Amino acid sequence: MKVFLFLIAIHFLFVSGCKKNRVPTVRTYEITKITETSATCGGAISDDGSGTVIERGICWSKGINPTVADSKTIEGAGAGNFISHMENLYPATTYFVKAYATNKAGTGYGMAMSFKTTNRITPLQKLYYQMVKDRYAVPDRFEDFETTFKNLENARLLFNQLTEDNYSIPDNFIDFLYVFGLKKKEDPGEFGLPSEKVFADLFANFRKHIFRPPH
Repeated sequence: MKVFLFLIAIHFLFVSGCKKNRVPTVRTYEITKITETSATCGGAISDDGSGTVIERGICWSKGINPTVADSKTIEGAGAGNFISHMENLYPATTYFVKAYATNKAGTGYGMAMSFKTTNRITPLQKLYYQMVKDRYAVPDRFEDFETTFKNLENARLLFNQLTEDNYSIPDNFIDFLYVFGLKKKEDPGEFGLPSEKVFADLFANFRKHIFRPPH
């Protein structure tokens, strides 16, 4: 009987010890918004382990196994999801990044994800990231923005031609866009469409870099 109770006690202590030493369980998000010197990542903490998460974020390095001893961000504490941004990266360089979360037992890591910064930023990319920073309602992916921008330039050329030929069309280019469904009608502003003047400036400054003039 004493042996049986002894084994139960050992089992209890072993299980209790394991529970007291579990690091958080973390998943690393896909890397997005990759530029010449920055990128965005994040993570999801599905289990905070044997203690409250006291620090979380992402860590990265040029080596395949980044840790919190390398470059890192801190995105608060607690379980849940988070997004974080890497900055001051080198152009045309491969990096590895992991989400991490730390509790009293230690630090848990998500799977390492790799990405490569771009070699250079085109004028249109600069425009895109500036509009993202200014919180305009632009597509999540630069490729979609590029397509939309080309559509807008084509629409501008069409608008000018139809106006010159005296067709019955809206007097304002923004209203003309709404008619063709290129943009939903929203009040220009922080989360809406740039103003007509902004569009005009964009076309004037960037058209020469990516469009050939009509023949």
